[in-house]
Amino acid sequence: MPKLITCLFLFASICLLSACGTTPKRTPYSGPDQVGEVDASLLVGNWKISVLNPIAEENSSTVTQTFNQDGTWTSTVIPPAEQTAQFGELQYEGHGNWQVNGDAVVSQLAGMKETTGNKFGGMMQAIVSALIPKESSANVYEQTDSRIVFVHEST
Repeated sequence: MPKLITCLFLFASICLLSACGTTPKRTPYSGPDQVGEVDASLLVGNWKISVLNPIAEENSSTVTQTFNQDGTWTSTVIPPAEQTAQFGELQYEGHGNWQVNGDAVVSQLAGMKETTGNKFGGMMQAIVSALIPKESSANVYEQTDSRIVFVHEST
């Protein structure tokens, strides 16, 4: 699921910044990998998501993620006020399954939808749904009961 959030952020950033010139490049995360094996019990719960190496205004959206003990996840993405002012109210929800594989969390996307009925949001949903991989893996670099750092090879 973290990949879904990253794709939504990246898509929104590209859409907003494409009129300004070239697509911005992400600075690679440089923190140390401190996790040898993920503790699945520390993952279970509700999390507020932020990008540690954001492009432009990626962290201006409100993103929450819930990892359930049964191996399912849900997420909610609410775009920033600037997008809401321009396009109307938008909210995206995703859901799927997750599992631990050593030092990584593997997630499968089962579905994603725009929940307000906004027509622009529906178009964005269709585009993002076509671009998001149905399965992704993220290396966990840091894990405590209050902080988890996911690192994706591609982003």
